[in-house]
Amino acid sequence: MPSKRQITYRPINWLTLPLLVGIQLALVLIGHSVGGVYGMIASGILFAGYAFVSRRIILSGYYRGMKCLHAKAFDAAILSFRECADFLAEHQWIDRFRVVTMLSASAISFREMCLCNLAFTLTRDQKIDEATRAYQEVLLEFPGSLLASTSLESIELIRNTKQLETEKV
Repeated sequence: MPSKRQITYRPINWLTLPLLVGIQLALVLIGHSVGGVYGMIASGILFAGYAFVSRRIILSGYYRGMKCLHAKAFDAAILSFRECADFLAEHQWIDRFRVVTMLSASAISFREMCLCNLAFTLTRDQKIDEATRAYQEVLLEFPGSLLASTSLESIELIRNTKQLETEKV
């Protein structure tokens, strides 16, 4: 039976990996000096727990939007993605320093992900013109966005195909 899990695109900012490893190593060394082996284990749990909890709190709108998107509650997903994107616009330092604030090595900012998911949700909700404008706005803010440019190309391809089909009839 084929898996229902979709392939995702998550590029890594490789320059942040040494910093993440350094943070983990520092926690392990502190844990070892305080509590030996159990302190090292506790530091690993602390590292993973902090990464999980900080993302769930800071990006609560993003995760709510993803849950709504999968449930096909498009209006709720749009509001959630917009809420999270607005929050990250107001607190740019959180996204800029995501390697420390959320222990994330993502090369794509979470604001860009929110905006692209917002545009994708508009596409799924058959609001193609709004989605096109949303992707264009992503490209204005993030000119090198592969997600937005590829999605815009796909929308244009579909439009051109539909136009050719209409002309044939």
